Amino acid sequence: MLNFRFGSLGSIGLSAVLSTSASGAFTGVRSDYVGVVDGRHVFQVFAVSNTASDVLLSAFGHNVTSGSMAAVQHNDDHGGTWAPHATLGVSSASDSFVTITGGLGISGSDNSSGVGTALSSGWTNGGMGNLIENIPGAYQGASWQSSNPQVEVRADSGALVDGTYRILIMQVSGTDLGTTASTRYTAKLNLLWRTSGSSGLLYTFNQAFSIPTPGSFMLIGTAVSLCGGRRRKLG
Repeated sequence: MLNFRFGSLGSIGLSAVLSTSASGAFTGVRSDYVGVVDGRHVFQVFAVSNTASDVLLSAFGHNVTSGSMAAVQHNDDHGGTWAPHATLGVSSASDSFVTITGGLGISGSDNSSGVGTALSSGWTNGGMGNLIENIPGAYQGASWQSSNPQVEVRADSGALVDGTYRILIMQVSGTDLGTTASTRYTAKLNLLWRTSGSSGLLYTFNQAFSIPTPGSFMLIGTAVSLCGGRRRKLG
């Protein structure tokens, strides 16, 4: 067991010491290509669990390990922000945002449980920001978390695909995102979670994902071809 405390969640009632899980029920993250929406290539990133009762609390320490997120665009009514609630007044299907519950809204509007997503301090509009979460240096980076970790949003609230549960934690979009070497990137992040009914905090560290995934190259090429090279001007 590691003697590190998660500062932000501890301040709202979950101050248990982080510990590792022998089997790791939240097994990692994966990215999928959605397609072209409003003239943008859209990708989604999911936290993956093999146990229905897992409760996801935070994604933290997001860092780009290769490439650049410069091609990622926002389509919200707050001037370009990762906050999920800002996308409610526009087309969420083509916006870039983060979420910890698979839904939108900073509180209440995420789902019937009345829990939403909050960005940890240190974020900047249009960028991932830089945040120190009282975790060792290797795990610094942008973070987002449940607005009320006492309310359980379990893994089985997400989609069940091929025997695993998937909770949406991030959506990225861009006119040229993933179409060329300069618009692709790889990133990693960490997951903080617990089992249902337990106050013990568990983590899954250093989970990598790529935009686009290797398997989506052909799909992206097909989408670009169908668009005939014509893209709508984005406001």
